[in-house]
Amino acid sequence: DVGAFTCFVDRVGVYQLRAFQECSYGPLARAMPLMLSEEQLHLNFGYNVLRRMAQHGPAYAGSKEEAQEAVRKWYPRALDMFGHSNSETSRKAINFGLKRWTNEEARERYIREVTPLVAAMGLELPAPEFDRRVL
Repeated sequence: DVGAFTCFVDRVGVYQLRAFQECSYGPLARAMPLMLSEEQLHLNFGYNVLRRMAQHGPAYAGSKEEAQEAVRKWYPRALDMFGHSNSETSRKAINFGLKRWTNEEARERYIREVTPLVAAMGLELPAPEFDRRVL
C-alpha cells in the first residue's frame, strides 16, 4: 500500500504543484522548484517499491498480485484527488493566472504519464472511471 500510495498520490501532488509553477503570485511561483524536487524523491520511492513487488514478488517483499491490488486501490483515489472535472474554482484560478490547467487537463496528463509506467511493471491500470467518487 505504501508504495502504491506514494507512486500514485504523491504524483498527483506533483501535478498540483506544476499547475502553479508559473503562477501570477510570485512567492508561490518561487517556492515551486524546491517543493517539486522534494516530491520527486517520493515518486521514485513509490515507483521502485511497486516495480520490485511486481517483478520480484516474494523475493522482494510482496507479490505481483498484491502490487496489482494496490494499483486497483490507489489509482482511482489518485484520479479523484484532482477534483471535479468541471470545477468553476479551477477555471477561475486559470483566469486569474494562478493555475495552468483545469482539473481534467491535469488528470489527463497524469493518466498519460502513469499508463506506460504501470505497463512497464507488468501491471494493469483499471479504467479511469473505476471506483471513482469525484468525477
